[in-house]
Amino acid sequence: MDAIERCAQQSILRALGFAALAIGTVMLGLSFEPTLCFRAGATLCLLVAAVLAFKGLEAPRRNVRHTEVWLLLDGSSGLPPERLQQAIGGVLRRYYLRYAEIALGVAGLFWLLGLAFAAFT
Repeated sequence: MDAIERCAQQSILRALGFAALAIGTVMLGLSFEPTLCFRAGATLCLLVAAVLAFKGLEAPRRNVRHTEVWLLLDGSSGLPPERLQQAIGGVLRRYYLRYAEIALGVAGLFWLLGLAFAAFT
């Protein structure tokens, strides 16, 4: 089970790294206007949170052979096939929803920073 959790976390964090790079690039491009910069970051983080929540809700029903976790495991999970779907789906759901909550918190922080810049400038 540790291998499944490690692979699931690696897969999700890799995707979130690319999303953070894209959001950071947009925010850097809008850095001439801090209010707009943080509002755009908040909106994009909300989009990431929504996608993660959706993927978390569909993870238990999605065929595990179509996931990156399956590729990372390389068939070395040690679980019977009927148990594998339930194990990988459950782990993916837990991590997707955990990172959706974090993205939601970051979006709230960006929104507050946008409001602060709007109030004080």
